[in-house]
Amino acid sequence: FWPLAVDLTHWQSTLYMTRPANAGEAVSQEFSKILTRDLLREDMAMCEANQAGLAQNVLPEIWLSDEEIMLRHGYAVIENAIAQHQG
Repeated sequence: FWPLAVDLTHWQSTLYMTRPANAGEAVSQEFSKILTRDLLREDMAMCEANQAGLAQNVLPEIWLSDEEIMLRHGYAVIENAIAQHQG
């Protein structure tokens, strides 16, 4: 994720896979690509809806569920770094 502005982010995704050894592995890899694409599209749609809500002051803030543990941790790391930098 490359933030470009407060309301614009460039999403970039790269999948690395070994060469499939047989047709079954090839099908599995294609299926994995499709699942990844669908998950990213779902996340993008949610992010766009949240951003629209924030921009229109419909959402004062965003609450992250327990399932978003990696996002929560990332924000905690950023907040701690800012707090340490500010003294």
